[in-house]
Amino acid sequence: EAKPSPLFSKATETFLETKTNVKQSVIDSYRATFKRFLEVCEDKPLREYTGEDAGLFKSLMEQLPETYGKQKNDTRTVKEFVDYANKKKRPRVSGKSVKNHFTKLAGMWKYFLLRDLVDKNVFTGGWQFDTKAKTKRVRWNDEDLKRIAGQPWQFGTISHKTASMIVGIASY
Repeated sequence: EAKPSPLFSKATETFLETKTNVKQSVIDSYRATFKRFLEVCEDKPLREYTGEDAGLFKSLMEQLPETYGKQKNDTRTVKEFVDYANKKKRPRVSGKSVKNHFTKLAGMWKYFLLRDLVDKNVFTGGWQFDTKAKTKRVRWNDEDLKRIAGQPWQFGTISHKTASMIVGIASY
């Protein structure tokens, strides 16, 4: 018989205790993902979550407005954010953002899978994310960069050399 698995809310704390050499901002981002997953799928033993739960979470996260997470004091739930985005016809978060949430959850599931506390990792294997860049970047050619960097610099507060370096860095 399988060992009982911990409640999601307890498992997250156990998992985060293993993250000893990471910045606080990384821990905070894990906590934000875990909070949103709990909102969507409720607290239950890890073994009881299914691919259906993962799919529901993915579906709702994909519907978040692109402004989601930009205001730290915003207390709206995932459902409230989605309702707002639908009502106001707002652009949605990137697939990369949703994939980042899945990656965090997959990492936690892997931790418990290796300890035989879940039967499978419901966040891996076949999930598709739209990770195309929203903004098409145009590559500058060497000639254009030389032309821009070679222009006389008219502002006395920084040197021409510094201005040229700024152009170089910006073009990277």
